[in-house]
Amino acid sequence: MKKKLIKLIIISLPIFIGFLIYLVFRSKSLFYFNIFRLLGLEPSILLLREYASTHRGLFPTWTVYSLPDGLWLLSFGLSIYFSSRRYFFNLFIFTSITIFMIYFESFQKEYGGHGTVIGTYDIKDIYCYLASFFILFLLFIKKLIFKKKNTEENSSFLSDILSLIKIIIIFSTLAVLPTLLGKSFLL
Repeated sequence: MKKKLIKLIIISLPIFIGFLIYLVFRSKSLFYFNIFRLLGLEPSILLLREYASTHRGLFPTWTVYSLPDGLWLLSFGLSIYFSSRRYFFNLFIFTSITIFMIYFESFQKEYGGHGTVIGTYDIKDIYCYLASFFILFLLFIKKLIFKKKNTEENSSFLSDILSLIKIIIIFSTLAVLPTLLGKSFLL
């Protein structure tokens, strides 16, 4: 149980930091703010944003606009990493997702733009994706090299696939939430 809690904290920490960046530095028209308004937390959030705005100059622009994407991918990759002991397969899945994200960012260069649902191209987003990929790649490679030869798989391949599908659905939802405009949904 303690190992599961530690894994959950490790997976959650990057996404939580990214969420905090959105919370204190990004637009108030995001979907999250409707939830805070409905829960009666808006005054506290606005106070936190006001305090954070006095320190905004300490953070380079990329930490506000690109780092959350990299943290999301890092958290996503950690979820895949911890989902089973099929490290080679999981590395393949994570590499595929990273390539897709880089492709999608490049797609934004041609078809996106400020204020569009597709998003705005930024090379720094790609750098953050690559940094997250590199960190996870090293973890996967370490496990592949030092994995014990006679380890038994604890679960079937089908259950591992179902677990990956669940992770992909959860993280895809988390990726879409910030792009939803708040006024068009809950209010």
